[in-house]
Amino acid sequence: MTRRDCFLAAGVAAIWGINFVVSAVILRDLPPFLFTALRFFLVAFPAVFFVPRPSSGWKPAVGMGICIGCIQFGLMFWAIDLGMPAGLAALLIQFVTIFTLILGVVLLKERPSRIQVIGVLVGLVGLAVIGIGRDGAAQLIPFFMMLVAALGWACSNIIVRKSGEQSGLSISVWSALVPILPMLIVSFFVDGPRVMGDALATIDVQMVLLFIFASPVASLLGFAIWMNLLKKYPASTVSPWSLWTPPFGMIAGVIFLGQNPQPIEWVGAAVVLFGILISVGGTARPLRVTNPQSENRAVAERGG
Repeated sequence: MTRRDCFLAAGVAAIWGINFVVSAVILRDLPPFLFTALRFFLVAFPAVFFVPRPSSGWKPAVGMGICIGCIQFGLMFWAIDLGMPAGLAALLIQFVTIFTLILGVVLLKERPSRIQVIGVLVGLVGLAVIGIGRDGAAQLIPFFMMLVAALGWACSNIIVRKSGEQSGLSISVWSALVPILPMLIVSFFVDGPRVMGDALATIDVQMVLLFIFASPVASLLGFAIWMNLLKKYPASTVSPWSLWTPPFGMIAGVIFLGQNPQPIEWVGAAVVLFGILISVGGTARPLRVTNPQSENRAVAERGG
């Protein structure tokens, strides 16, 4: 990756880390599925009237909308609402790295280099250290919700990579249309219209500002940049950068929520960053293919 793209990947991870804290604050007043619907509504509108449709067609957009909107964010917000700490949620969602590497090998015939594998493993050790340093234990159901949420994110990474979509902004905006109605329907049956109405009545200026960060910034801008990176580089090269998210989430917790991590958590964050530095030094290699056209594309992707 170029220095500019490394900076962009780190910036997106920082935004997502802070956004876990922002989401936890919003979920104090809004039920999770209603929050998910409103979040993606603000991602889609009014941008959908100005951003062209994805060049890859409607299927990748629908697939991404389901995987990210309904599975990743729907389950993640639900888990946080059930008591999953925001910092621990930021930690568990990083299982996307493992899932993306596995799916990349199985579905895209990508082969991570040894140094990438080592870097990811070091980063995951750092995540484990952070997890050990967290106070208390997550309940089993929210824990598995976060794992499925991470799998949903990994599936969206593969969908975009496989689609060949040329615009990360287009697919981010148009896929945001998909989860709005399903999440509203789920909220209607789970929470009820009265709870939904009472929650909407609590929205004030501060909530609006939080939504601006959670939707146009974290979702629209963040995922647009992320999808463009996935278009340029193998999934196994881009995905490890998401390991920056928990350390940034911890720092945001200190600044905005007064959550002071223990020394062992800072050690884990340092190990995560070290793993990133290792993993970005490697390059994923496509497995040998027999189709000349596919082989030419594989060579172009690795710059050779």
